[in-house]
Amino acid sequence: MRALRAELDRIDDAIQDLLIERSYLVSRVGSEGRKAHTPYRPGREAAILRRLLARHSGPLAPLAIVRIWRELVAAGSAVQGGHRLAVYDPDPSCRYVQLAREHFGALAPLRIGESAAGVLEEVVTGAAGVGVLPAPEETERGAWWTALLHERWRTGAHGDSRLYVVAQLPFWSPRPEGAPLVSALAVSRAQPDPSGRDRSLI
Repeated sequence: MRALRAELDRIDDAIQDLLIERSYLVSRVGSEGRKAHTPYRPGREAAILRRLLARHSGPLAPLAIVRIWRELVAAGSAVQGGHRLAVYDPDPSCRYVQLAREHFGALAPLRIGESAAGVLEEVVTGAAGVGVLPAPEETERGAWWTALLHERWRTGAHGDSRLYVVAQLPFWSPRPEGAPLVSALAVSRAQPDPSGRDRSLI
C-alpha cells in the first residue's frame, strides 16, 4: 500500500508540473489572442474535449474528463485575463447559474442579470465577455434571441460589437443525477470559431 501511495504522489507531482507548463503556454497563447482580438474560442474548447474523449480509455468516467478539462480551460482563461459572465436566470432554483458555473468554471466571475435584455446590454458594451441565457423554446413568444435581429445587436451600437450565439450549454449529455436539466446559449461579441460540429440558429 505504501508503494502504491508513493506512486500516486509521483503521478500527482508530474500532473502538477505539466499543469504549470501548460499555464505558461496558455499565457503565451493569450498574448497572441489579444493581438488578434480572439479572447474566447468555444469552438476550439469543444474540439479539444471531443478529441480527448475520442482517445480516452480506462476506468475514469468520460464525464470526469469533461469536468476536469472544463475547469482546466476555465483556469487557463483566468491566466489570460478571464472574461466576466452575465447570466439571465429566471429559474427560482438558479439552475442557469449552476449550468454557467459548470461550463465556465467554479471560480469564473459571474453576475446575475435582471433581464435577458440587460444581459445582452452587458455583453454588447463589454461589461461582460459572455452572456448566458435560457435556450429558446418553440412555443415561446417574445424570445430574447429574436432581439439579435434588431439593428442594435446586428451591427452593434458600440463599434464592432455585434452579438453572436457561440455555444450551447451543457456540453455533455446525458446529465448526471442532480445536475440542472436545462439548456442555455452563450452569447459573445467574438465571432464563433468552427468546432467541427456546428449548427446555425435560424
